Amino acid sequence: RLQDAVRRAAAGEFIRYEAEIMGKDDRRAVSDFSLKPVRDAEGNVVLLVPEGRDITDQRRFDEALQYRDAILEAVGYASEQFLLRRSWKESIDQVLARIGSAADVSQVYLYRNNRVEGRMPAELKHSWSAEGQPPLDDPAVQRFDYAQTGLGAWVTRLSGNRPFVGHTRLLPQSQRDHPLLNGVFSIVLVPIFVDLLWWGFIGFSERRREREWNVTEIDALRVAVNTLGAAIQRERHERALRLSEERFSRIFEQAPIPISITRLSDTRIHSVNQAFLEMVGYTEADLIGKTWLESGLVMPSPQFDRAAAMVTGDAPLRNTALQLRTRDGLLLETMLFMDIVDLNGEPSVLAIWHDVTEQKQFEREFGRLSHQERRKISYDLHEELAQQLASLSLLSGLHLQRLRQEGSPHAEPMQRITDQLAETVAYSRKLSRRLSPVDLHAEGLTVALEELATSSRSLYSVPCSFKSSRPLLVRDHVTATYLYDIAQDAVAGAVRFGNPTRLSIELASSKGRGVLRVRSDGGGLAVPEDDRARVALHIMKHRADVIRASLEVRSTPKGGTVVECRFDNG
Repeated sequence: RLQDAVRRAAAGEFIRYEAEIMGKDDRRAVSDFSLKPVRDAEGNVVLLVPEGRDITDQRRFDEALQYRDAILEAVGYASEQFLLRRSWKESIDQVLARIGSAADVSQVYLYRNNRVEGRMPAELKHSWSAEGQPPLDDPAVQRFDYAQTGLGAWVTRLSGNRPFVGHTRLLPQSQRDHPLLNGVFSIVLVPIFVDLLWWGFIGFSERRREREWNVTEIDALRVAVNTLGAAIQRERHERALRLSEERFSRIFEQAPIPISITRLSDTRIHSVNQAFLEMVGYTEADLIGKTWLESGLVMPSPQFDRAAAMVTGDAPLRNTALQLRTRDGLLLETMLFMDIVDLNGEPSVLAIWHDVTEQKQFEREFGRLSHQERRKISYDLHEELAQQLASLSLLSGLHLQRLRQEGSPHAEPMQRITDQLAETVAYSRKLSRRLSPVDLHAEGLTVALEELATSSRSLYSVPCSFKSSRPLLVRDHVTATYLYDIAQDAVAGAVRFGNPTRLSIELASSKGRGVLRVRSDGGGLAVPEDDRARVALHIMKHRADVIRASLEVRSTPKGGTVVECRFDNG
């Protein structure tokens, strides 16, 4: 080639080409070589000027860019294959071949780490060899222990998520003796991480010459390996998700407690288990795909609206009361736990239902019996004990008058007995009034609430008013008594936990229902931080539940609190 270039240059042609030069220790260099003819005055070529510029680094960089682009193209192919296949194993052989060809190496191999009894042997899973290169069929390379075969340096570097790059002749003897490196000039090992753990590595071996690996090429190889790591991780997660969904499905269907799942996007029922169907008497065909209102299971109510609005909060809803209507038209009282779950990538509401109808009926019956017993004790105190004590007080008064007339020294002790009897009569009547504060007539609740406002002003030294837009007659004495207890608890709670400067009690009707409100300009019960406040609130809700009333405690924009109880007054 050089001789031909000299002849052509001597004929007057400028010659330029790249030449590979072998130097000391088999060092290879690339020269940008040129021959320039020099002419005399007559135009004859009299001299040739040879020039050589070392462009080895530039050529290596250009070559590295070509390798990088080819490897990244192979990465795109790998990503497509991993997405199209259910398992990365279905396409890994083609992917390794594509990456190996793009990187222009002799061999590519995939090893996975196995942790066994404190050891970590590596096992060959897949490999590829270029045309004319031997396959990795030596039993010694199929499975080996890092520590036992002198490859501890590999573990240190790869487990730290750093590639291992080197020429075999420069490695320690313990590594050069490993069967995997027989006949190999240069290697690159890139670690695979799955879920932040060192899963294994992909190795690239060059058996034809020493290969100088550019940083650009190494980065491209890491991208390729990370793509595989992501595919392994995705498959692992999908397998875990499938197993989780299968377990959830079995538990969902076989659970003895009623469970439902509702899509959050359109509020339609996605699925219900057998226990739920048995509770309400419907079939799946009656419910699936319908909203709760369309299904007839629930009726429009503030209770349902509040539950629907609150379920999208950050915390799960516990012990939320809601009425369900069965297929036979019966009303079930339920307590439910609700939380947001991810169902195949779609946010959904998981609800666990507990039928408390019989429990509530028992509690209401017990409450009514308790009320009757209170009325009986109140009657006995007022009509029996108080009357007998009053008679004794009258007799002692007459006896006291006789003793005074006689000038007896026993008059003073009798005076004390008479006074004590009078106080006991007053206390028994007061106790009777506390046990049954509401009179039996229909206006009894209004009168009792007026007295509550009056007594609260003197007892708590806080202004307290009572108002009623129009006379509200509550004929059911049990309901009236429980409403009075709720008002009394609300006033006491507002004073104890909210430090109010003003209180008001209201009794009115709205949309066919009675409404009892206790307002205060202090907080305390709306967001109870004190355990005693939470207990007081729980007691009020229980009283409301006994008379089938709804109780709501809310804050006002100005920082006050409203306790509102809505009740049927049929």
